[in-house]
Amino acid sequence: MIDFGTRGAAFNKVIRRIADKDRRVDDEILLFDDYTAAPLLRKPLRTNYTVAVNVLEGRGHAMVNSVEYEFEAPCLLIFVPGQVFRLTEGFESTIKTRVMILSETFMNEFFNMSFKMNEIFATLLLNPVIHLDEYGCAYVDSYVRSCILTISDQQNPRRIDIVRHLTIALFYGALVGMCGRNGNRGNRPTQICAEFMALLKSDFTEAHTVEAYASKLFITSRYLTMCVKSVTGMSPNHWIDFYLIGEAKRLLHETGMTIDAISDRLGFVSQSVFGKFFKRLTGKTPTEYRNGKI
Repeated sequence: MIDFGTRGAAFNKVIRRIADKDRRVDDEILLFDDYTAAPLLRKPLRTNYTVAVNVLEGRGHAMVNSVEYEFEAPCLLIFVPGQVFRLTEGFESTIKTRVMILSETFMNEFFNMSFKMNEIFATLLLNPVIHLDEYGCAYVDSYVRSCILTISDQQNPRRIDIVRHLTIALFYGALVGMCGRNGNRGNRPTQICAEFMALLKSDFTEAHTVEAYASKLFITSRYLTMCVKSVTGMSPNHWIDFYLIGEAKRLLHETGMTIDAISDRLGFVSQSVFGKFFKRLTGKTPTEYRNGKI
């Protein structure tokens, strides 16, 4: 069941009314043309799901945690779990959107399918507003149409898997390039967060502490934590663990390296420490994970 947070009841009711059987797979995927639910998105909402809003008409502002972003159609807004977000309609026009909601289960399996998604996820955290050119509009429209066609085929037991692969294709084929072309530098906390994410990408196997990254950025650990949490909704420790566990899963799944070698590669002082870290985050030992290829 998708968790709609503290404002779940009203949001849940509207979504289930709009998303008929041809636009949903249980509570894993909900896809609909939305001209009525947009007002609900204008109140602060924190959830455990991922919501993508394709803005077809209008302009306004999106508040993501403490950072404000301007948007104007055509564009794509992507909000990830842990963020507090809301839309503010502009005075010039009425916002018209279509919305896709993906459950936490769907996204977890989505990231497990593609072990190199950490960089993309971090990019989306810093670029929740993606402006679409003609190519981007066509790509997103094709993606939505393909998802609708897949979801409506209720006799196909693999439709969730198909949508996952379509979503990976969307991320690889369009979103990364578009994020790079119109990235938002934003205010000082956003810049600090972007610099932290860039350092993390290159140094996460060597630096496992917030203090190490704060030192490289010439700021205090407290200030770094404040900046990262205000922009992403999560602490620096969360993102350090996120990168480490993602790379650990990739190495266990894609290589024949011994667990001790993987532990060394990732900068852990011993295989025992690595094993405890891995089990804390996954509930499985590295050996159990590798044997199960989960």
